[in-house]
Amino acid sequence: MITQYKISKNERFWHFTIVSVVILSAIETPFSTCFNQEITPLTSIIDSIFSILFAIDTYHYTNHVKNGHKYRTNNYKFNNEQKGKLIIGLISSLPMDVIITLTGASHWWRLIRLVRVHRLIRSLKVFSLIGSLTIIPIWVKLMLAGSGAIISIHFISCLWHYLQPHPDAVTLVDSYIFATYWAITTLTTVGYGDITPTTNISRLFTMGTMVLGVGVYGIVIGNVAQMLGERNRYREKAREKIEDLSQFMAHYQVPKKIQIATLGYLNNVLEKRLSDNDSQMIMELPNALRDELTTYMNIKLIKSLKIFSGCS
Repeated sequence: MITQYKISKNERFWHFTIVSVVILSAIETPFSTCFNQEITPLTSIIDSIFSILFAIDTYHYTNHVKNGHKYRTNNYKFNNEQKGKLIIGLISSLPMDVIITLTGASHWWRLIRLVRVHRLIRSLKVFSLIGSLTIIPIWVKLMLAGSGAIISIHFISCLWHYLQPHPDAVTLVDSYIFATYWAITTLTTVGYGDITPTTNISRLFTMGTMVLGVGVYGIVIGNVAQMLGERNRYREKAREKIEDLSQFMAHYQVPKKIQIATLGYLNNVLEKRLSDNDSQMIMELPNALRDELTTYMNIKLIKSLKIFSGCS
């Protein structure tokens, strides 16, 4: 993994902690709000702990900005972008459960906690998962896509339950499953029609979800196809080469014995290397790295020989 930033293990652990808190807040906030969950002492304590973590993170951010300024003066003035991040950090630090309990405000004020999602942008930049990786690993792509899809489905499910609760739901689990079932069938454009909107606001929400589902479905299918294509492109090239050679020999009526020998040789060669230009891939590297990689290329070739099987 090639990154532009060098961060310590403590900083990496801290960013993982904040990202985990953001994801938990993004899941819990719409659920507790749309399902009208009561504020308990336990939820107030957890929310307060999360708020303290965000307050500490905001404090670290201000110190990072000031220490990173070339003049390092105490009266450094933040620019508009930095002011916006600072304001979002301060709002993220508010213990909304405690404030709602003390003031008796509406439980909808919990949605203010969703501004914490903005913190993911800075974490992604620090981890260099988007901009500075030369090649993004497929597991990172799948993790980001899967997390985004789960949070989106969860958010839509919660809003649907608020707009139109299912009449047959007895428990909270039943209500959530009904809502999630509707969200998935609508987003995937299946729509069995067993759960339908009955009010104007729920119909408008359903239409918006359908339009969103068509776009998301196309994007997901396209990205998955692209990832699979990138992963198997050299294998597909090898298959094309073998198929071309087979058609060549069939066109010129080459004897079966020679065809089998030719295809066997080509298949054996292709199994022992990634592509035809393995050596060209490493030509632009420094000599020391090129020699090191060439050694491993030769090791793979030698390992395929039975005489060297079991050797270190």
